[in-house]
Amino acid sequence: MQLHYLNDTCVLKIINRSCKRELKQKRNFYLSGNQLGMSVTELIVALCIIAILAAVAIPFYINYVQQSRVVSIIIPRLHLIETNISFFYSLNNRLPGNTDIADILQGIDTEYCEISLTNGSIAMTIRVSDNSSKLHILDNKVLIASPVVTKYKIVSWHLSGELADRLGISH
Repeated sequence: MQLHYLNDTCVLKIINRSCKRELKQKRNFYLSGNQLGMSVTELIVALCIIAILAAVAIPFYINYVQQSRVVSIIIPRLHLIETNISFFYSLNNRLPGNTDIADILQGIDTEYCEISLTNGSIAMTIRVSDNSSKLHILDNKVLIASPVVTKYKIVSWHLSGELADRLGISH
């Protein structure tokens, strides 16, 4: 009978040891002790870092969106004018002047733009009276496009002026 008692005690010890091992493993699986998650201070620091990054990134993003909207309005008009000047040059073997502006601007939407020509160079001035327009931030800014001419054709265009600098398209 005593043997049986010892066996039961041994069995209880073995069970007790395995239960303790399981508890240790479970405790190690979860965060232990003081590591129950982020403290309030850590959370506030993380939120401050996110807020600082957002404060820096959002104005850049808004400026980028405004710039792309404006470029999508101005560049197609400029490209049409450049194409008409190139066509004029290939037909007449000379660059258009201010007297040829009606031929060059035929069929081109010049709303918000005041355009002048001097020896083939385009001076596009933005004129906006309505503050709700996408172009109001560029009112009275000038974009100058000058042709780079070889003997027989216009090879490329050089963009300059305050508007080109503002839009990041000067080259």
